[in-house]
Amino acid sequence: MEVKGAGGALPRFFLSTTEFNAARDDPFWRLAIVTQATSPTKRTRTLMTSQEMNTQFTLRPIQWEGIPKAGK
Repeated sequence: MEVKGAGGALPRFFLSTTEFNAARDDPFWRLAIVTQATSPTKRTRTLMTSQEMNTQFTLRPIQWEGIPKAGK
């Protein structure tokens, strides 16, 4: 179960590489999104599978890690 909170009404979230791999590899993985997480009254909650996440969201890498190549 991965839980993501968004301050506004837009269900926007970030996944780490580890989280992304777990979503891809674990059939029991679930994503819970809480929008308006800072609001005391207007929170919405969504629970979805990896397949539902991939259907409903565009997932794109936003960062690359640079590490030294072997022997360099």
